[in-house]
Amino acid sequence: MNDQSQDQQTAETRLDELAQILDSANIVVHNFDGIIRRWTKGCERLYGWSEQEAVGRVVHELLSTIFPEPLEEIRNKVARQIAWQGELVHRHKDGKRIIVASRWVAAFSVDPDKQVIVQTNNDISHLKQMQADLAAREAHLRSILATVPEAMIVIDESGVIASFSTAAEKMFGYPAEDVQGRNVSMLMPSPDREAHDGYLSHYLTTGERRIIGYGRVVSGQRKDGTVFPMELSVGEAIANGKRIFTGFVRDLTSRHKIEEELRQSQKMEAIGQLTVSVR
Repeated sequence: MNDQSQDQQTAETRLDELAQILDSANIVVHNFDGIIRRWTKGCERLYGWSEQEAVGRVVHELLSTIFPEPLEEIRNKVARQIAWQGELVHRHKDGKRIIVASRWVAAFSVDPDKQVIVQTNNDISHLKQMQADLAAREAHLRSILATVPEAMIVIDESGVIASFSTAAEKMFGYPAEDVQGRNVSMLMPSPDREAHDGYLSHYLTTGERRIIGYGRVVSGQRKDGTVFPMELSVGEAIANGKRIFTGFVRDLTSRHKIEEELRQSQKMEAIGQLTVSVR
């Protein structure tokens, strides 16, 4: 056996040893043309194809791979000894969709024609589904924030604003991006502004409810500085082990104006009746 053949045999042995050591991992060894040469037990479990069924097949055809960029570009990067990594969409033997985080590296041998790609695949399908579910919930929340008729403000246990509905934007005159991350006390006039953190701290320490769970008439302050009466109802929940508070706010300016006009009307009517009786 000549030196080149010996070196090639050594390289093949090392690939076998690598596949055996990492047999439980999801590793595919294939030529640059995609022909599978090694298929671990991890791949059998992940994709449903046995080693006998997979070896000799073209990997991207077997798994119906969807690439994020042209396959030839990926191969060229790997050939230039640039490791490639990205997300691939594969198909299980039963047709189920599998999303993997894939990393490709070249394993070079003496014979350039025998160079191979070692591909490791980590199943992230569950993670991607969780991300999709989270995005759906966030979209649902945004639709609620955009359409709920009463102003809705969500704060954390430090009083920092996390969500600010469209109705709240109109009521207070601030766009959501100007208030998110800031303390909710900015929406209050003095002395409530200065006292708010103390109220919140007192509740968290003692559990004594002053406003949680029922409506209360308080004062708000708009961006232009005007103070107005509002009815505030606050709900409490636990998220990831931390308290969050959701406040629903109703502007009472119009109602108070009507009530004041009614009082004035009743007052004038009483004065008129008194004048008539005196005559």
